[in-house]
Amino acid sequence: MLRTTHRAGLALALTLPWLAACAGRPAPQTTSQPPPLPGALAAPETEPLPPLSGLACLPDGSFLAVVDTKSNAPADVPRVIRVRLLGQETSWEPVPVSWPDPDGTSNDLEAVAPVPGTDSFLLVESSFWQGRYGRILEINLEGTVLRTGPLPADVTNIEGAAVVRTLGGLVFLFGERGDGTIRWADLDLSGTEIRLTEKGSVRFQVADPQGEGHRELSTLEVDGAGRLFTASTVDPGNQGPFQSVVWEIGQVGEQLSILGNPRRIADVPDAKVEALAFCRGADGREQLFLGSDDEDFGGSLRPVPDIR
Repeated sequence: MLRTTHRAGLALALTLPWLAACAGRPAPQTTSQPPPLPGALAAPETEPLPPLSGLACLPDGSFLAVVDTKSNAPADVPRVIRVRLLGQETSWEPVPVSWPDPDGTSNDLEAVAPVPGTDSFLLVESSFWQGRYGRILEINLEGTVLRTGPLPADVTNIEGAAVVRTLGGLVFLFGERGDGTIRWADLDLSGTEIRLTEKGSVRFQVADPQGEGHRELSTLEVDGAGRLFTASTVDPGNQGPFQSVVWEIGQVGEQLSILGNPRRIADVPDAKVEALAFCRGADGREQLFLGSDDEDFGGSLRPVPDIR
């Protein structure tokens, strides 16, 4: 069970051996191309990268990403993809997912979160829409849906999610973009349906960026030391101009501690950052990567310089 505290100053990078977050995955190997996923069709080399709304590192050095495609889009429009980062170039391929009835294909996926200690991932829709969707779906790398469950009914617009393992079990963190609210719940994956038991919530605020279409929170990520990160964005419309700032905002363990003075990690003046992922390299160090959803201009994937 998580409790929340507020404290001033910067977070200490404490190593918590009992905490396994979505970090710890190998860093991308930019000199090799992993084999295609079973059943996946490689996208043409000239195909631009779709807008990315969630990102997770994979063991082979590629990334699993989600796209916020709406339910009324054609079934062949990408919703879940695997992305390779090759130097400064990216290539991608769709991941065929066995979307379950009655709602079928996803609506507005906004996060993908590795489940610590497993080979599965949670896909998270933004909210309920016309009385439907608002789902969490657990999938494996082959795109098989293992189980599903509903989001809390009062969720309005999730933008980020993460899963951590504490002494008390799995905890699901999820954030809504409007006012910087982060909520958390005990996560039960033992049955045929995903079950959440909400435990609390907290709000945070950051100074930048400011402007039309300001979003306090556009993603959530936790590193191997339990440090909590997000991005804040300005999104005035499909043509931009976009602006983002990546922040360290707290610490996750048996408690959730929010910093009184969030630590500014990176300014991203040309993109709407909606995805963060920590990958662990062969040397044991973690590298932060960000993905963007730049609307009419597609998406981007890039590393963030050393943030220690």
